[in-house]
Order: sequence, then structure tokens, then C-alpha cells
Amino acid sequence: MSNTLERLSPWLFTIGIFLLWEAACRIFKIDKFILPAPSEAFLAMGQYWRPLLRHSAVTLWTTMAGFALAVAFGIVLGLIVGWSRAIYRGLYPVMIGFNCIPKVAVVPILIMWFGIGEVPAILTAFLISFFPIVVNVATGLATMEPELEDVLRALGASKLDIMLKVGIQSSRQRRQHTSIGGQRTDVCSVRRRPFYAAALIDERNAQRVK
Repeated sequence: MSNTLERLSPWLFTIGIFLLWEAACRIFKIDKFILPAPSEAFLAMGQYWRPLLRHSAVTLWTTMAGFALAVAFGIVLGLIVGWSRAIYRGLYPVMIGFNCIPKVAVVPILIMWFGIGEVPAILTAFLISFFPIVVNVATGLATMEPELEDVLRALGASKLDIMLKVGIQSSRQRRQHTSIGGQRTDVCSVRRRPFYAAALIDERNAQRVK
């Protein structure tokens, strides 16, 4: 019974919110210009589904384009920042500072520069997703264990090999933190990085055999 209730609770709460919303609009006779009832909103969606679909497609395109640009530039900049711990410590506070700027404050500037259209929307999506990608990649590379890097270098791996085949792979994983003895430990990183290192070692050994 409890498992069924847990599975249904999101639907029940959502339906309950819509019912309360509808009841409040009808009881207090709120003007639909101020707050339309859910029934009126759904009727409008059915009436204007064609323009909604067209504009939703534009929104999807601009969002995906901005995200693709953020992934491309974010990985490259993350590699540059995470390449050296000195660079990471120098640029990490700057990136955090830029990321703290509200994106709502940047949108009017983008509109003034590029006008109203798809370009400001793409750049907004780019700015929203760019900094988290850079920070995640740079942190994953800069926090690699020095002992692991020493072992891989001793086995003939280059700096680029270590970054691409161990650092990038480890930074892709979702970070799951736990508290052990008052210290935070990256469980996922600790478990998976040895496997990436082992794969790189096997690849190096195969190349030597050839």
C-alpha cells in the first residue's frame, strides 16, 4: 500500500494543486488576465496549438544549439583549466564569479547587441550551461590523484592520454558525495578511476606488444 501511494503521490499532488488553483480562481473570481484558471489555460492551449507548437520548436532548436556550443567550448576550456593545478586555482574563482552573474541581467545586453531573434536565445542557453560544464570538467581533471598520474606516466602515458582517457571519463560520472569521519569522499570517482586507469594500461601494453 505504501509503495503504491509513493508511486501515485506525484500525480495526486499535481492534481490537487490544479484543483486548488481552479477553486481559488472561481471562489475569489480572479480576473483571467491576472491569473487564468487551469481549465481556461488548457482550452487556450487546445485553441492555439499550432502557434504553440511552432514556437516550441524554435525554443527547442535554440536550446539545443546553445547546449551543443556549451558542450564543445566547455570541454575545451575545462581541459585547459584542468591541465594544471596552478591554472585551475587561478581561474576557478573567476569562473565562479562570472557564473554568479544573474542570467536575467545579461539577456537585455544580448538583445541590445544582437537584436531580438534566435541569437540572444542561443547565447542565453549557452551561458546557462557553459559554466557548469567547464567547472565539472576542470574539477574532475584537477582533482585526479597525483599517485595515479605518477603510475600512468611511469607506464608511458602522456599528459594528453591521462587527461582524455582518465580525467574526462572520471569527470563525466555523477559525483556522489558521502561523509565519512567528517570528510567528504567522492564515492563514484574513487570506484571508477582505477577502472579507467586499468583500461589505459591495457591499451599501452597492447601497443607495446604490436
